[in-house]
Amino acid sequence: MGRPEQIAVYWDFENIHASLCTLHYGPYWYRDKMNRHSRQPQLMDINSIMEFINSVGDININKAYGNWSFFFGYSFDLQNHAVDLVQMFPRGSHGKNGADIRMAIDAIEDITLNPHISTVVVIGGDSDYIALAQKVRQRGKRIIGIGVKETSNQYWMKSCNQFKYYSSLLVKSSSISSLEKEGYEAGDLEDAKKLLIKAIKRICSETGEASVLKASIKPMLMRLDPSFDESNYGFSNFTSFLESCQDVVSIHVGEHDHRLSLLNTENGDASVPEPKVLHPYELILQKQHVQLPDPAMLTAGIKETFALFVEHGEIAGYPRFREKLGDRLADIGIEAGTRDLNNVQQVLFRTFCFQLNRERHTLSLSPEVVSADMLWVRVVSYLVKRITDNLDDIPDYKAMSRLLFGDEEKSDQLKDIHDNELWKRPQR
Repeated sequence: MGRPEQIAVYWDFENIHASLCTLHYGPYWYRDKMNRHSRQPQLMDINSIMEFINSVGDININKAYGNWSFFFGYSFDLQNHAVDLVQMFPRGSHGKNGADIRMAIDAIEDITLNPHISTVVVIGGDSDYIALAQKVRQRGKRIIGIGVKETSNQYWMKSCNQFKYYSSLLVKSSSISSLEKEGYEAGDLEDAKKLLIKAIKRICSETGEASVLKASIKPMLMRLDPSFDESNYGFSNFTSFLESCQDVVSIHVGEHDHRLSLLNTENGDASVPEPKVLHPYELILQKQHVQLPDPAMLTAGIKETFALFVEHGEIAGYPRFREKLGDRLADIGIEAGTRDLNNVQQVLFRTFCFQLNRERHTLSLSPEVVSADMLWVRVVSYLVKRITDNLDDIPDYKAMSRLLFGDEEKSDQLKDIHDNELWKRPQR
């Protein structure tokens, strides 16, 4: 065996903690100075993160940056893993602590003074670390990012050699068996299958063979998408993931390892049904892991979700929510499949509409949502922003309306949402 990876770890602690607060309490909770400048709740599973990093190699440097007068509840777990706690005092009227700048300077200095460091791990989701990733890779080092799926910047993720979602580390950790009770979403397996097809085609084109070694697939998947991990789709290991994809691949025993081929390639037909052509706006959303429900279901799903919580107040978790929402939609003549119900839930989850009671394991709507119309604006504002933030030209609101609702009737409303930047306003 070769020498294990020599690792330097840097935690932007407030960044990842704030992301978890956003998921648990809503987008405005951590922005409130009364909440931000007080003792913080312990939401992060430090052990799951460290379990992953220790599996990568030997940790030489481990620094966490934050205002520890607020985060001292985490100090025992961090010190138990020999993390160096770097105190960062807030500066300026907005309370910025400058951890990103300090971390970047320290990381470059550390890998310069310690050339044996081969891998840098950055825990945080900001785009501020793109330049750091570039500098690390220029020096021939690997960089691994860890962040919250729902809030991490997609360009930062692509800058890394490997990017791990915090929720995927929970899947593989022995300490947490179920993500449902924490509210994390699994990715869409259909997207993973498309990536798998692309990876196998790429390897086949390089080798000139019709089948590929199982061991060569995951490295190619991670080259195509640094954030790929089978845990993102609810699988505890790569073999289980591949077995679930046997509608698009064939798995057979090779001389030393299993080999995989795309279906029908053994008969000389290398054709695989191409996925439907997606509108560019839908591609933008899919690249950000946003899956849309059927257009006829988005507005109805939002309306019935609000009515559901008005009726019940709290619901016993996400599976029960999907079940009850399916029943309500059926009552008004809309038959919703499992995938559409999952997509309605995921869109609502990503817009921080839910509030989770961790003690009772129940689900309710955020208290900021006081009407079905407000919930609709909140969801649609999120989707419009996701699309328009990634456009170089003028938005086509008619096309956007067709994508979201199946017709052009709401194009003027979408334009008003974008022009007035409604997503920037607290929904109170």
